[in-house]
Amino acid sequence: MNLAAVSAALTAGPEAGEDRSRRWIASSTAGVVLVVLGLGSAAFGTLVTAASRAAFLGISPALWALVAGLVVRAALDLGRRRPQVGG
Repeated sequence: MNLAAVSAALTAGPEAGEDRSRRWIASSTAGVVLVVLGLGSAAFGTLVTAASRAAFLGISPALWALVAGLVVRAALDLGRRRPQVGG
């Protein structure tokens, strides 16, 4: 399920207010907040890993931060992949 589509439907519908000419404000705000939160969570996870100064298995925190960033990116991309039909 794509949460962006659900929030877009809620912020563009009657729940966003009676004045249809001003519903764009809720939709735009929701879009910006979703982008900022998505980028922020990935950056935060990578930053915390890099700042931890903990070297596990003799590997530096910088490399673990890179791995953490790649894991977050793979997790975010996982929801976008669609199975190919008939192939």
